[in-house]
Amino acid sequence: MNSFLSDEEPRLVSASQGSSVLNTVLYRGRFLYSKYNPMRAVQQTVQGLPQLPGTLFLLCSPCLWHGLEQLMLALAPESEVVAFEADPALHKLAADTFSEKKKSFPAEWQRRIRLFGPDSLFEMDSHVRERSERGHLRRAFRVDFSAGTQLDTERYNAVADACQNIIGSFWKNRVTLVRFGRLFSKNLIQNLSEVPQALQLCDVEKTVHRPIVVCGAGGSLESTCIVLNHRRTDFFVLAVDAALPALSAFHIVPDAVVGMEAQLAIEKAYIGAAQSHIPLFMDMASRPNIPRILGGPIIFFASEYTKAAFFCTLRQNALIHCTIPPLGSVGLSATYIAIHLRSSDAVPVYVTGLDFSFFVGATHARETHAHRSRLCCTDRLNPIEQYSASFCEGSRAAQGKDGSVTHTSVIMQSYAKTFRAQFSTAKNLFDAGKTGLELGIPQKQIEPFLQKQGDIDGGQFERFVLKPVGKHIQERRAVAAQNYLLHEHETLVQLRELLINGDRSLARNGDYTLEAQVATLLSGREYLYLHFPDGYKLRTDGDFLKRVRAELDSFIKYFAASLAHLSG
Repeated sequence: MNSFLSDEEPRLVSASQGSSVLNTVLYRGRFLYSKYNPMRAVQQTVQGLPQLPGTLFLLCSPCLWHGLEQLMLALAPESEVVAFEADPALHKLAADTFSEKKKSFPAEWQRRIRLFGPDSLFEMDSHVRERSERGHLRRAFRVDFSAGTQLDTERYNAVADACQNIIGSFWKNRVTLVRFGRLFSKNLIQNLSEVPQALQLCDVEKTVHRPIVVCGAGGSLESTCIVLNHRRTDFFVLAVDAALPALSAFHIVPDAVVGMEAQLAIEKAYIGAAQSHIPLFMDMASRPNIPRILGGPIIFFASEYTKAAFFCTLRQNALIHCTIPPLGSVGLSATYIAIHLRSSDAVPVYVTGLDFSFFVGATHARETHAHRSRLCCTDRLNPIEQYSASFCEGSRAAQGKDGSVTHTSVIMQSYAKTFRAQFSTAKNLFDAGKTGLELGIPQKQIEPFLQKQGDIDGGQFERFVLKPVGKHIQERRAVAAQNYLLHEHETLVQLRELLINGDRSLARNGDYTLEAQVATLLSGREYLYLHFPDGYKLRTDGDFLKRVRAELDSFIKYFAASLAHLSG
């Protein structure tokens, strides 16, 4: 096997092509282009590329940029080129070559091409995200511009996958916002009236010294519940809301519940838990009625479901204190909260019921709401086994962590992938579930911990005691909430007047054009339009403003109701 010095520099070698002379590159014992015709392979690749609007072309190992002119001439509108070179020496060569090439490029071409190297991956990530969030990009397409990609195949594959995931995640999030964005905003506005009396996630961080068990609603929860039922007090049990009925069936009252669901349907998971006074870790955008059912203390956190200026305004007004990543699943968010609750990394956290898959005929653990609902509608034509979920369109077979065949879906697989990416390096985080998809963390049952504890009296443990919010803090937060709600209410009323009466409106400011004044009032209030299919950016054309006008009456009522509840 040949060995090459790490400080070896790439060499340019002339290659004859008819009457012209082009260069190829010799580096680490291989030619990165053909010795005879460096352009041919690249030209064939470029000619076969799909030229669709909104495409991000990822040029891997551009080296001498052969074929770039042909690509730019065929580039469709709203498409861009991002080049990445993983090798430092080849990156320097690509940067020097591009500096010479771009002198003859039109300004439009220069604006649509960016080169990144091994030390600028964060800048590349930010660039792709920024372009995606503007709605400019719809897909990413990888193009190998030289054989330099063979020098670090894994790195190029990872970068290409990351670009695809960034763009794909943006549009998946857009689909979610179109369906639920209005409801998220409505719930958030209503929950602001509860902020003065509620705790925040950061108020209770590092307060739990017992091992924590995060309970999801998957099938693997059942075996864990059997063990927990005997030595419940040795653990701090943090349950997702859907797991409450199953825990109740085993006479297990969790120390806290995590709720993120915005829709009415989730209230059925709280049947049997009315006025149980269980502390609730509650997303600011989740259903406002849930705390009234449990009757216990609220610990707020915010999952930033969209990049929007109104989130920044809420933070500046101290109405949002603690944000967590938008992980998509309540089980992932509960795991994130558990890691921040434990007093140190030495405190183990076990997860169970986070299967992200299901067995044929059963989608959740027994006694969960999904299981009970199936029992209620069972008859001769509708058996208890829910086979439709296992064999419907979008369902697929997968291998579980125990080697058995299980069923999952694209969405649940994405949750498992996100779990692995987010938590695979967390210390003392273990998977206590015996079934389900691989989570990327060590598997460890809770029985050995109980055996190690031996005959320690399970009744001697510290309670999860929540200190109420101080009176002066309540007053300060109440003033901040009232000021924000009142200001937003007045601004929306003013905006409604402008959209109805135009230049004849009493709210008209003659220092600006009508369009500029409307745009100023709309700026930072994305909750009015983020649920529009094209709501990823503010527009002031007639069609967009008509839709905004249709939303204003409802949001004015939301702010007025939240103000009334806060004052009452």
